[in-house]
Amino acid sequence: MLSFHRVRSGSVDPKLVVAVVFAVAGLGFGAYTILGTSKPEQKGVVEHRVVGSSVDDDGNLVEPDYTKTGSASKLEAAGDVLSEEVGAQAQRVLGSMNLGSIGIEGVNSAQIASAVTSTIVPIVGGDRSAFLEAIEAMGGKLPGELDTDDPVFSNLVRMFKDAAIDLTRISVRKYVAQQRGARMEVTQDEDERAEGNGRSVNQNVMEMQPKSLFPDAPDSSDPTAVEVRVPLKPKGEEHESVFSIVLTWNRDVRKWQPASYRMIRTIVTEEVSP
Repeated sequence: MLSFHRVRSGSVDPKLVVAVVFAVAGLGFGAYTILGTSKPEQKGVVEHRVVGSSVDDDGNLVEPDYTKTGSASKLEAAGDVLSEEVGAQAQRVLGSMNLGSIGIEGVNSAQIASAVTSTIVPIVGGDRSAFLEAIEAMGGKLPGELDTDDPVFSNLVRMFKDAAIDLTRISVRKYVAQQRGARMEVTQDEDERAEGNGRSVNQNVMEMQPKSLFPDAPDSSDPTAVEVRVPLKPKGEEHESVFSIVLTWNRDVRKWQPASYRMIRTIVTEEVSP
């Protein structure tokens, strides 16, 4: 059973964040709605219109540059750029984390690049076999019944198959887990900020913890946690989503494994003059 509560965010982040955490992969992501994009006309209520969905870390609108992936050759080329960019950024991030000082050795940026690429490319391409091969390569456990789709794969493919990728805005960073209480809990954080330009930034974050595939992966609170964010524009949709993979270093198998998959949707609105 899911439990619900509301907490006030202590962050200075101007976004409204809705995080949905599923500890059991079979539950999938579930449906959600973007808050604050528009409201029915009411006396005294200010109308808003959507002005974009591609933002930087401060919530400022940016111009996206999407690469289409509708063919095998385009997807392969995009995968090569994705791998190169993630590897280069991961090397810098790992260097700044200084994990050797806490006794963690053997971490590898190339493994991070491989883990991300071998996850995202099969999802965008709808290639179930390649996705399962990636799970094995990362030391995960395959689903017991291979004649049916794994819930993790089926949910992610439903959202991101044939999505375009913004290869210019990939980011790799050390992940700092937010305190959200027990597993199987839905939390909603709100942080309001008045802006002179009448704009507001609304953000939804949904998270899936693939414990059925990686039961021994350290969770996202582990000191090795690294987050890779890749902006994707789902096929047929007007607004983008950011696919985030949080990877942690499994010391026993000496591999990077997914602690969570996150889908981040941001909508920027502005006031409409009467």
